[in-house]
Amino acid sequence: MTWYRVEDGELLSVTESDKYHVEDYDTTYCLEVKSAEEIDAGSYIVKAQNEAGDVEAEFKLDVESKFTTNRVTIKL
Repeated sequence: MTWYRVEDGELLSVTESDKYHVEDYDTTYCLEVKSAEEIDAGSYIVKAQNEAGDVEAEFKLDVESKFTTNRVTIKL
C-alpha cells in the first residue's frame, strides 16, 4: 500500500512522519493527517499492488479548521 499527496500535478510519497500516521489492519488501511491545516487540503491517492493486479483510489481532503485530525480508511 502506497500513499501519495498530489501537489502541482505531481505525486509526492506520504510516509510515516510527525505529520502522517499510516496503519493497516489486515485489509483495512488508514492514513491519518495529524493536526491538519489548510495547507494539507487537496487530493491524495492510495495505490495497492499484488499478484492479482493493481488498484488505486483518489480522495480529496478538505480542512475546515486548524488542529483537527483527519483519517481516511480504505477497506479492500
